[in-house]
Amino acid sequence: MDLAELMGDTEYKVVANLPYYITTPILLKILESATKWDKLILMVQWEVAKRYTAGPGGKDYGSISLFLQYWSDVSIVTKVSKNCFLPTPEVDSAVIALTRHRIPPVEVDDEALLFKVIRSAFHQRRKTIANSLAAAPFLTYNPAQIQEALAQAGIDPRKRAETLNLAGFAQLTNAFGQL
Repeated sequence: MDLAELMGDTEYKVVANLPYYITTPILLKILESATKWDKLILMVQWEVAKRYTAGPGGKDYGSISLFLQYWSDVSIVTKVSKNCFLPTPEVDSAVIALTRHRIPPVEVDDEALLFKVIRSAFHQRRKTIANSLAAAPFLTYNPAQIQEALAQAGIDPRKRAETLNLAGFAQLTNAFGQL
C-alpha cells in the first residue's frame, strides 16, 4: 500500500495492536513514508518495546533504537501482562507512544547515509565500530577512509557501536559525507 497516496497531505495518528511478527516492518513503513503522521500508539511485544526505547550502552540498544530516535520521541506508556489476555500468550506486551519530531534532533547532510552508517555499525555488533563499518555490505568506504571519518568525528575506532548516541552517528555520517 502506498501510504502517501492513501493519506495525501492529511496529518494523522495511528492506534494499533500490530501483529508481533511484523511490527518493525510496519512501523518503518510508516516512519519512512512521505506522510504527515503525528503520533503512533502501538501495542508491541515487551522485548521489542525495550529495544525501541533503549539508550546507548545497553544490550537492547541497536539500529532500530536510533532510527526511532531520529524520527520521534518514543516511550513506553505501560507494560501489559500476558495474563491480561485470553488465551494467555507466551509474552508480555507494552503500549508505546511515538511522537514525531517536527525537526530532526540532529543535522545530517544525507539522511539515507545516516541510516546506512547506523545499520553498518551494528552489522557485527560485537566488533569495534571500525571493524564493523569495514565489514558491512551497506557502505563502500575502505578502511583508511573509515579511520579518517572516525577521526574527523572524534570517535575512538576501538569503541563499539552501542556506545554512540544519535549525535555521534550524525557527526560520523557528516564526516563520511566530506570524504
